[in-house]
Amino acid sequence: MLAFNKHSWFKLFKLWLLAIPVIYGVYMLIILVRESVSFQELLTNHPTVAPFFIIACLSLIWFYVFQANYSDLESRDTMRTSLYIYVASALAVGNIVGIVTGILAIRELPKTKTFRGLTNCKLELALFAMSLFCGVVLLRLSLVS
Repeated sequence: MLAFNKHSWFKLFKLWLLAIPVIYGVYMLIILVRESVSFQELLTNHPTVAPFFIIACLSLIWFYVFQANYSDLESRDTMRTSLYIYVASALAVGNIVGIVTGILAIRELPKTKTFRGLTNCKLELALFAMSLFCGVVLLRLSLVS
């Protein structure tokens, strides 16, 4: 078993949130260079590029949510709810590594009996709705192809 210190899964989770856009950006650059097309032509010729690009950008917003609100790890009761919303969001788009790291970060948190509410409920639910929309678009595109 991996020997991680306290809060290491949460750090790994935030690192994954930053790695998603970098990996996808490198992938898009490779496609752009290999096919020698512009970004606009890539979006027009490959319809799945746009939803994946939005998903990569949503990952940066999720990183901001967790970095700005939960960097001190003191608000564990609201963080747990935010992580549940993120896991549902990752499930909507099929982000398996995001689901696993999110669940591991949830399991790392101690259970609290009090619930104080959400800090960014509207933003997190909007991110979930965008992820759900991208998941539906990707599903429709895969059924058409």
